[in-house]
Amino acid sequence: MGRPKKKIDTTEEQVGQGGAAVVPSSGKARIEHPEVEVVTDLDWKAKADNLAFMEEPVTIMVHTTTDKNAVPFVEVWNDGRVQRFLRGKEQTVKRKFIEVLARAKADTYQSQEFMDRDGNMNFRYPKTTSLKYPFSVVRDENPKGHDWLKKVLAEA
Repeated sequence: MGRPKKKIDTTEEQVGQGGAAVVPSSGKARIEHPEVEVVTDLDWKAKADNLAFMEEPVTIMVHTTTDKNAVPFVEVWNDGRVQRFLRGKEQTVKRKFIEVLARAKADTYQSQEFMDRDGNMNFRYPKTTSLKYPFSVVRDENPKGHDWLKKVLAEA
């Protein structure tokens, strides 16, 4: 399979961001969305290759947390199967479970006042997205693994 790439820490990667809610002083509120690309009709060979890729073993470590109320493990589900991750411990799991971790994101909002062209005060609520369970990839034998994870993390 080739040489494994260096350790990947998800806190050093770009996390996809959603839009922002805009609430004008009059009229309808709206949500500004980033551009979304719709993908259709994967061919069967590509689908089979992707399924095989998602079953590959990858070693990761879910970071510890300072939240005293957090459970000591993270539990995710994929295809009707559960995978538990002990925080701070290296584990080798199928890539499909790592995808669930990489897509588990939390949103926070800020409140910004702004004036429109007519001089009316409006509010904008930009959203910041972060990972719920940051983790590091310790070992991934597939040379495509790093690019795949960066792509998944960057999706909103």
